[in-house]
Amino acid sequence: MDEPNAATSTVCGGVPGALEMPPRTTTVPVFTYQTINHGVEPEDNALGGENAGCGSCHAALTGGPARMVMKDLGYGLRTAPSAVIGTRVTTLNGNLDAICGQCHSNKTEGRAFGSVHNRHVQDKKKDCAACHNFTRPERALSLSRN
Repeated sequence: MDEPNAATSTVCGGVPGALEMPPRTTTVPVFTYQTINHGVEPEDNALGGENAGCGSCHAALTGGPARMVMKDLGYGLRTAPSAVIGTRVTTLNGNLDAICGQCHSNKTEGRAFGSVHNRHVQDKKKDCAACHNFTRPERALSLSRN
């Protein structure tokens, strides 16, 4: 694997831009934006399975994090006051019990991220701002308790 913008390539043995091009053809630099799902493996093999870590797929990242830190990407639990309409819980401070207590009687079982997120966002159409410090208004989701 070559480093970005390498002067030479160990993969093709040539120099970037030294490819045969049709007459009167030029190359231009292009930026691509890739979402975090590019080349993501199924759950059983995600991040290298038994050899978890970014370096299991990206050689330049050996020793990288075993999992993405979603909080660092802006997806941490809500620290701002509650945005849920009709709740008696107003102070959240990133506390999972307080966040769940906005609508529930502080159940502590069944809190696996995948099932909670699917149940609240996909099934019940609850707005991100109920649990996070951001909203997705284009989705027209609800901030009601029920």
